[in-house]
Amino acid sequence: MKDLIEISPMAEPFSAEENNFATTTPIAAPILESLQTFLETVPAYRLNKGLRKMLIDYLFYNIEALPVDFDELLGDFYWLTNFLDKIHEEGLSKAD
Repeated sequence: MKDLIEISPMAEPFSAEENNFATTTPIAAPILESLQTFLETVPAYRLNKGLRKMLIDYLFYNIEALPVDFDELLGDFYWLTNFLDKIHEEGLSKAD
């Protein structure tokens, strides 16, 4: 198993090797079906906006006691909201 690496918002999401793996590895049908249901049901823009508001609210009330792994969580959060931005920009969310 690969060691976890620190991801900053300015870092490239994948190395060339990882990108090749991501584009050549098929995604299982149940995952694609779940993603399709998600895109048809949940407005990506609304979810993205709500998640960002929740993060700000959480930080406001917990800034002095953040989890030890908060930097990893924040990196994951960044990539999730970036993904939701792309869904919205490309018009892939039928619920928007």
